[in-house]
Amino acid sequence: MKVIRHTDTLVYYDGVQVFEGRDPIGGHYVGVMIDSLKDGDVYLVTGVDPFRLGQFRRGTLDLRTLLLEGSKYGWYTTCAYDDLMQSLVLEVQSGLLAEKDFLPDDGFLLDEGIAEGGSTICETGQRRSVV
Repeated sequence: MKVIRHTDTLVYYDGVQVFEGRDPIGGHYVGVMIDSLKDGDVYLVTGVDPFRLGQFRRGTLDLRTLLLEGSKYGWYTTCAYDDLMQSLVLEVQSGLLAEKDFLPDDGFLLDEGIAEGGSTICETGQRRSVV
């Protein structure tokens, strides 16, 4: 069983849409909301290369590419009940992620000014409103 913890909210819009997480040994992950349930949100999660994650955060790599690269080593789903501050248990998925309907469109980039600091994005998520 693989477990990660939320470390940063990268996109917030009526809830956390994209987040960064870490496993207990420091591995990097990105989660993208794929469904909203009555009692929680379901996220697609892939492990990501820290260098490529940095490129995404700077707005020079799109989210779809980041997720597909990470999915070569497996991909997961998780459900966050109540909030993302609890440990998230990852459920291994089978098949190619590219063949699923979970991926964002090509060209989804973060704004460079927002992504570098991260504090505004985190604070927005914590307050559940735009700062």
